Amino acid sequence: MGVFLGTWNAMTMNGMALLVCCIWTVLLCVSVQAYENLALHRPTWQSSTVGPYTADLAVDGQYTVLAWYGGQCAVSQDEQTAEWRLDLGAVRSIHHIVIQYATNNRVWGCPSPGYYGENCSLECPQNCQDGYCDILDDCSFGLYGSNCSQNCSMTCGDPGECDMRTGHCNGGCQVGWTGAMCETGFPQECSKGFHGVNCMGNCSLTCGLPGNCNRIAGHCNGGCQRGWTGVMCEKG
Repeated sequence: MGVFLGTWNAMTMNGMALLVCCIWTVLLCVSVQAYENLALHRPTWQSSTVGPYTADLAVDGQYTVLAWYGGQCAVSQDEQTAEWRLDLGAVRSIHHIVIQYATNNRVWGCPSPGYYGENCSLECPQNCQDGYCDILDDCSFGLYGSNCSQNCSMTCGDPGECDMRTGHCNGGCQVGWTGAMCETGFPQECSKGFHGVNCMGNCSLTCGLPGNCNRIAGHCNGGCQRGWTGVMCEKG
């Protein structure tokens, strides 16, 4: 059996979580000079899971909706390290690996390959593979400011998504909130049993009080029922 093992991190508001929308493990077929996606629909595993965002979503071939709640990304719990595994089924020769992280549908880095810097005005060194290099001073998702030490507001239109330098919310504010950082106002709470953007998420029935959760984040109020763990009481 051939196993591709990856450990990736992306910062969330409460710790570390894996937010992966797409994994390509690619074999070059020399005879026809074409690439085959070896990872597509292969067996997967991850160390923890948030709601329905299971490990297999990273290899289903869908990556048009890059928001973590869009149903096309594998998402783990808030942990220091998140682990994700792929079973290739055999020993395979791999040409390259592509990892697409959840970006909430915004462009990260420079729009044109081969450049980096605050204004994307500096050319990557010539010896970089395929001309790609890291843009400077990018914060992990959900953070902004000097040393990326500040948390983006959870009352942004897309919770936790903000400008990495100013902290101003991208995509406006949630209903009932105003201000550049959506810091002013009173939230229009979801009805009991629902949470999240447009109140589309269902609170877990394995919460200590079934269906009772934080109406923004979905975390259970009052702990979990016996035999269940996790911030949404999804492990049991």
